[in-house]
Amino acid sequence: MNNSPFPIPQDAQHLSVLYKQLVISLKFHHGQTLCQLPRDLALQAMNEVWESCNSKPVPQSNASGNQSLS
Repeated sequence: MNNSPFPIPQDAQHLSVLYKQLVISLKFHHGQTLCQLPRDLALQAMNEVWESCNSKPVPQSNASGNQSLS
């Protein structure tokens, strides 16, 4: 059962799995830090991380037109 305040569609099981992995990781690896921050500040930090992960620059092409693997 999903206790998230944000409904995850039934057909998106992979999103549900990722959600649960993130919740577990935050709880066990960052729980003490999260307990020391006000909720709005913790959410702001998580939003900043999400933004930085989702605003990747477009990959550069090399001279032959292929994308660089580095």
